[in-house]
Amino acid sequence: MSDYVSVTDPASEQEAVQRLKGIASRQAAAASRLNNSRQNSEAAELQARRAAVADRVRELAVMITPEEVRARDPRRIMTDIGRQFGVTLRDITGHSRAAPIMRARLAAIHAVRLAHPDMSVKRLGRNFGARDHTSILCALRRIERDGVPQPPANANMEAVQ
Repeated sequence: MSDYVSVTDPASEQEAVQRLKGIASRQAAAASRLNNSRQNSEAAELQARRAAVADRVRELAVMITPEEVRARDPRRIMTDIGRQFGVTLRDITGHSRAAPIMRARLAAIHAVRLAHPDMSVKRLGRNFGARDHTSILCALRRIERDGVPQPPANANMEAVQ
């Protein structure tokens, strides 16, 4: 059937309705074909992206050793940063606001955030002694504004010895 529509006036109202119904059904069929082809191409593209991500995950899983996985553990990162600053994990996760402990805590928050960029601030707060997410946001802003605190020189010397 052709998409051509006669220009002549229909002989009756019933004929006009029939023509309009024919036009509408042809347009619906064309729209359906177009939607199906779009959905098929989008589905194929999505499937290809998922396959690429799955391949990349498999590659990375082979590349990461168990030691590297342990090194990314937030508690281990906090302990290592604490050792550099001369404070304990308990100090970092505690409630003290003493300057040396605060510097170590900020450095630890930064290090954990770098190791786990996908970790939510709420979860970061839970790792740092049940802190509220707004406290972590404040710490991240402070790090952005002032930079990452560096361990004092005497704490580095103790860590070396």
